[in-house]
Amino acid sequence: KQAIDSIKPEIIVVNDDNAVKYLIEPYYSGSDIKILFSGVNNNLDNYQLDTNLNVKGMIEIAHYQQLINQLLTFSKGKKLGCIEGNNISAQREFESIRNLKDVTISRTSMVNTFEEWKEVIREMGKSVDLLLINNNAGIKGWNSKEAKEIIMALDIPTGSINDWMIPYNLVIYAKSPEEHGMWMAEATKQILKDQHMLNIKVEVSKYARISLNMDIAKHVGIKFPMSLIENSILFSGKE
Repeated sequence: KQAIDSIKPEIIVVNDDNAVKYLIEPYYSGSDIKILFSGVNNNLDNYQLDTNLNVKGMIEIAHYQQLINQLLTFSKGKKLGCIEGNNISAQREFESIRNLKDVTISRTSMVNTFEEWKEVIREMGKSVDLLLINNNAGIKGWNSKEAKEIIMALDIPTGSINDWMIPYNLVIYAKSPEEHGMWMAEATKQILKDQHMLNIKVEVSKYARISLNMDIAKHVGIKFPMSLIENSILFSGKE
């Protein structure tokens, strides 16, 4: 805030729930500065923002139901587990997970350390039919090599909505950061051309980017349908 106030900008562009919660909501909503945000999960219900005056943005909608529908084609049952790092975004994501159809939420867990993650993953591997290994952000001591070895020992389908988690998941239905970036760039251009903020709308993201982990698929004996392969990014850590 001190840095921003010293610059006195006309526009502030921010990304993710942390920036909106700790910077925009308490200090700049309703101010004379024009605010553009992206990456706020699900909705704006948890925030007090003047979207009629100076705050506009793109809400990030996670493609959980599409991901779950795909994982169910490979699973032996409907008991779902979910694990990720302990952060604000994870808390918001769990709101979406609790509303999923066609599955029974068996366990959700937010962890702080890699040691906790290993313990929970091994427990879930024995008690659930499909697993969302959603995010490793904020997990202290994360060990990529060891995490991959643990994942390979599971025999249940895994998935995430975050594309950087593809080394640890069978299927990814990721949100598109390009979609958010292009929206924010275009909105900034409109403002710089003296476009009134009232003419800019709060938008909802629409696009998914699918990735398939061919190493995990081979290990657990899953064959993806060609229709899915043709519309996906194929990942192999051996390449």
